[in-house]
Amino acid sequence: MSGELTEPTTQRLDYLPLIGQQLKRLRIAHIVDERCRVDPRSAVTTGQCVEALITAILMGSHTLYMVDELLAPFDLELGLGFKASAVQFNDDRLAHALDEVFVGGPAEISSAAIVGALAVYELSLKRLHFDTSSVKVFGEYAASRAPEDPEDPRAIPHVTFGYSKDRRPDLKQILLGVTVTGDGAVPICGRVASGNRMDANENRFNIEQLAKIIPDLSQSTLIGDSKFFAGETLRLAAKYLLKFITMLPRTVGLWETAFAALQAAKSVGPIPTLRENQGGPLGATLDSWKGQSFSFDYAWEDEEKKSHTFPVRLLVIESTSLRGQKRVTLERHRATELARLEKASRALSKKKTVFKSAEEAEKDAKERVGSPRFHKVEIAVSNESRPVKRAGRGRPRADEPQRLEHVFRAVLTIQDQPQAFNAQLDRESTFVLATTLPSVGPGAQSDIEVFNSYREQHTVEGCHKWMKGPLAVAPVFLKSPSRIAALGTVYILALMTYALVQREVRSRLAATATQMPGNNKSWTSSPTTEVIFRLFAGVFTTRQPGGDVTVNNMNTEQVRLLELLKNDVLHRPGVTVATPRTPTRGQRGYRAP
Repeated sequence: MSGELTEPTTQRLDYLPLIGQQLKRLRIAHIVDERCRVDPRSAVTTGQCVEALITAILMGSHTLYMVDELLAPFDLELGLGFKASAVQFNDDRLAHALDEVFVGGPAEISSAAIVGALAVYELSLKRLHFDTSSVKVFGEYAASRAPEDPEDPRAIPHVTFGYSKDRRPDLKQILLGVTVTGDGAVPICGRVASGNRMDANENRFNIEQLAKIIPDLSQSTLIGDSKFFAGETLRLAAKYLLKFITMLPRTVGLWETAFAALQAAKSVGPIPTLRENQGGPLGATLDSWKGQSFSFDYAWEDEEKKSHTFPVRLLVIESTSLRGQKRVTLERHRATELARLEKASRALSKKKTVFKSAEEAEKDAKERVGSPRFHKVEIAVSNESRPVKRAGRGRPRADEPQRLEHVFRAVLTIQDQPQAFNAQLDRESTFVLATTLPSVGPGAQSDIEVFNSYREQHTVEGCHKWMKGPLAVAPVFLKSPSRIAALGTVYILALMTYALVQREVRSRLAATATQMPGNNKSWTSSPTTEVIFRLFAGVFTTRQPGGDVTVNNMNTEQVRLLELLKNDVLHRPGVTVATPRTPTRGQRGYRAP
């Protein structure tokens, strides 16, 4: 800490030692400082600035221009090993740190940290998950321009309008793509790209980057969303022998073929059950997923109109939970359709709705009816005779003949079609997974294994939550577009740190067959990082002028968890721990005798 203390100082500690432990193991500051020039006039290094930003992000703050204020109440020396005070991490210094990170190479920095994490934590790469998310920003960003080569890892992202997954098309955005391990959802690849970048292109970029990090991709399976299923992406995956599991888009013609194959299989016999969730007072099945896989060839044309085929295994799945959701939606659509048809029928029955020919009457009726999905509509055209309105005024003469004209009217007969509703419900409650994993032979995986692997896709989606809020940063902080690319790397490192805290705690609890306090006074063996951080709320330090530190307000569960993690914060020279208190009834960590 800069400056000499003249009187005891009390500061928060909370969960900082947990963050500091992972940052130290990842060697974040060292990796950054190796690649970024060091300005001897600065009180803090660029690596320390990156660690300060990571800490602020993990505290849930996007107001990055207030990092110094956010960190001011904390004991940074004991928690993170900083000798400098929080005031050194002002927005001007952090902005210059991002400039230095960009010059040092965001991709190179993140790759070095990732390679180190793979070795230190022995992460399994058997299953990987990839997803993208749009991140809305406020401001004009008039200086932002499209990069000359979007495939360059050092490309500066274009802050612009694009497809907003946040449903805010009025705001400019950037795109964050992240690949995480199935082992702990730890990010191992990711970057910030232009806001109008297509997901399919970013999928291919991600595969190329994975090939640089993982020497042998043939041992990995990448799970992605439906944007992964594109001819060029499949061909690139095959080039690196990378296996995949993805959702087959309904817009692909092969979806109909796969759906028809399942219907044919159902006509022969029941299809296998992949998963069931039991519940209810009598143990009745609430949700079930049934499915079967089939082998097909996917054909497509490239930009040069050359034809290609790709063998793929399609797992067609029916979901009862999805069926229940879609039933509500389809019933609402059916009611809306019936109301529209009845309105059309009333309009056609009006006296003035007549035509001079049967063809005109039928054409008008068809336009009003449209293409109903759930009802059968029959159109009948009738011929009527009616007096022609006289051209002149006054009463007609007694001997004046009455002129008649023939007119045509359409009449609708509306019938409900339950079979059409059920057929549509069958389609809507079915989804198709595409994979290159074999069903027999070396490396074979059953339909159940493929389905369960895809169900873990939510792990990568959870990684995006730190970026879903608006980047509430001062204009000076990101006035240079290159800083956005650098900040993207910082976020990837923050997500990695967040995931590793969770993975390490769960691993230690499993190894000792123990639990830790969870939410609502419960106990858990699989806590989230948020729950872990919450456990340490209220811990503070008292630092004496001579440098000695006392850690106060710790309970026995906090101490136990630190010991499980082999965190040395309580055993450092000059550190004294006030007698930990045993949680009492009503406090987090209390166990009834």
